Amino acid sequence: MDTPSLFQKLWSRKVPQYLGTYLAVGFGFLQFLEFISRRFDLSDFWVDAYLLLWLCLLPAVSLLIYYRGLPQGGKGKHWKTGMIIVNVVLGLLLLAFIPDHSDSLVATETVTAIDEAGTPTQRTIPSATTVQRIAVFEFLNDKDDEASGWWGTAYSLLLTDILHQRPEILVKNVRSLNRYYSLYEVPLFSRINLATQRKIAERANTDYFVRAEYKASEDNYEISGSLYRTSDGKEVKHLGTATDDPFVAIDNIKDQIFDFLPPPVVSDDVVTNLPASALITDNVRALEFFAKGNIAFSTNPGDLPPSVAHFRKSVEADPSCAPCLYELADKLYGLGKTDSALTMITKATKLAEVLPEREQFGYKRVLLNISGQYENSIRLTEYANKLYPYEYWPYSGLVGYCETNYGVDSAIVLMNKAAMLSDREAALNKLYGLYMKSDQFEEAEEVIRQLDEKYANKEETQRRYAGYYFRTGQMDKARSVLQDMMATDPTNLELSTQLAEMEINAGYYENAGRIIKDVFKRATNRADSTQAWNYRVRISANSGRIRDALNDLEAYEKFISQEAPVNVILLQDYNTKMDYASRLEDPDPFIERINRQIAPYRSEYLEAYECYALILRVMRGGKPDGVEDALASCHDLLAGMGNSAVELEHIANLIAEENYSAVADMIDNRLENGTEILQPEVYIRIQRLAGRMDRAGELLDAQLRVMPNDPGLLLEKVKLLVAQANMEEAKAPLQSVLSTWKDADEDFYPLQEAKTLAEKLNLSPAS
Repeated sequence: MDTPSLFQKLWSRKVPQYLGTYLAVGFGFLQFLEFISRRFDLSDFWVDAYLLLWLCLLPAVSLLIYYRGLPQGGKGKHWKTGMIIVNVVLGLLLLAFIPDHSDSLVATETVTAIDEAGTPTQRTIPSATTVQRIAVFEFLNDKDDEASGWWGTAYSLLLTDILHQRPEILVKNVRSLNRYYSLYEVPLFSRINLATQRKIAERANTDYFVRAEYKASEDNYEISGSLYRTSDGKEVKHLGTATDDPFVAIDNIKDQIFDFLPPPVVSDDVVTNLPASALITDNVRALEFFAKGNIAFSTNPGDLPPSVAHFRKSVEADPSCAPCLYELADKLYGLGKTDSALTMITKATKLAEVLPEREQFGYKRVLLNISGQYENSIRLTEYANKLYPYEYWPYSGLVGYCETNYGVDSAIVLMNKAAMLSDREAALNKLYGLYMKSDQFEEAEEVIRQLDEKYANKEETQRRYAGYYFRTGQMDKARSVLQDMMATDPTNLELSTQLAEMEINAGYYENAGRIIKDVFKRATNRADSTQAWNYRVRISANSGRIRDALNDLEAYEKFISQEAPVNVILLQDYNTKMDYASRLEDPDPFIERINRQIAPYRSEYLEAYECYALILRVMRGGKPDGVEDALASCHDLLAGMGNSAVELEHIANLIAEENYSAVADMIDNRLENGTEILQPEVYIRIQRLAGRMDRAGELLDAQLRVMPNDPGLLLEKVKLLVAQANMEEAKAPLQSVLSTWKDADEDFYPLQEAKTLAEKLNLSPAS
């Protein structure tokens, strides 16, 4: 009789069968342990320890199965038993090498924050390990009934506010998720499938997302849906309710979500647990128009009257609805009705005092900004950042302030913190820009790698590299990258506009003009035309055609008024227009025209705008009559606008007094700290006028590396060379300047300077 093989022996003793049972039961227990760990926020150590021990004991379990227990007496008994014991001991010893992160999984931490009144406050906040991020999509109407379709947005907004009461929960609602829809070519407020929702939730950096359908009638409100895990799209909790009260329905859904999530980690007199009816409104009619107003604004933000009409009806239905008043005030402000907006936002802020603290920050911040209390607005934002470090909006609101007042390194530290704790994608994109701006190219390249790794998008990665090559002075390489992409994706006009922007920044305006002309021909949507129009304005201005630039900019503003409120557009463009006008020998008529345009919207700030225009003229080398007295009259007004405005006024005074050495010292200090507030041309000109030729040349070379054909920089190069008596060397850059500005306005004073230098160098504009 043949001796049975090892496999036959194992099979006859049922080792594979029992071992399979061991693995199946063990895997089931592993999943249960993972659930318990997540549900009660336990350390991952216990899951890791069980997994290691479970797998490590496979040899011992196999022997126990084979011998139906410990080996019986006979040959080899001792070493077989010893092997089992050694296996068990070895597995236990290995547990010592598993890091226990339980100390780092502290649920809360204590912070000291300075509130908007300047009072220090100690607060307990959730730790980073406890934060749960949830995307709440618009609820779906199973019958696509347009009459009740607004409920989908209303439910999303209600659920967002009720979940937000727990400080460790961050929610992306239908409004904040809108910006991701275009990435997947999904129309706003449309039915989208589960897979697309998961991709959007993943892009929004959330842990879970809510997908739900609803039925709504006068006395029956049904919701059926699920909470899904974003990482794999698995349903982790079924959600469902049917009730005669829509607000109670949301309360029920909230309770079901909280049943799945770990228990609250912060419980104090600040954290609330209000029902849904206490957060936006308890009036169904007011809720209807509030939701419709949000839909109207999201669909067409430039057309404000429809959303204003909806929000006005919501306020009429419930005069105590703070969010309704807030939205109405915001849209009226967009229409230039500042007084009405201020009255309403003041009332809304008082009504919002009964809302959760987290919701009140938005009201207070808007009120402070509309009333011109910018320093207090910054203080409030810093306070919010301390208490809610996982929200992105405070980082976004502080980064510009930090860069201007404390330097680019301070802004980088802030956004690195944002990348760790908040919206990582948005923070990394901001970091990329900050690193590029401060010539920290290795760090910028590392950010490109991180973005590509986490948010893989070949086109975006290549476009970032094109920007990287441009900033490092490799214009030909940057141009080649974009041209190769344009050849393989000829319908993508964003590639063309990015190349046009690089050509403009480098000073190659004719190249940029040809690209933009082609974009206008091929544009099929408003976004492409908008970008092209914006670049056309810049080409005209930089070519010295200021009148064309200002006329085009006004036409451009009318064109994009369907996409953004008029007052927002005018405020955004105000500094640009003033900068353009200040390049003319007599800018006053244009400044008056610009101020007339903005007067209906911000008349109370016209005096401040006029002061800013005066400072711009002085910075660019102009010296209007009575400039010292005019600047003195601006002092008190500018003092209320923050330290940067005061410093600009001080610099303008020093320039008007021709105290260039003092300004040059301030510039060097600013540059050393990374707190630039002036244009490069001004820095270079001041250093030259202060007699610091080497420093002026150093700054000029750094700028020309990136912008080799910029006429303003080349004109400064000519002035510097002439000051150093390098007349022959000055002719080539001056000829380039005259060529670029050949069609410039006659009263474009940089052209007049160039012509004066040409006469001095015996250089004909046509030579």
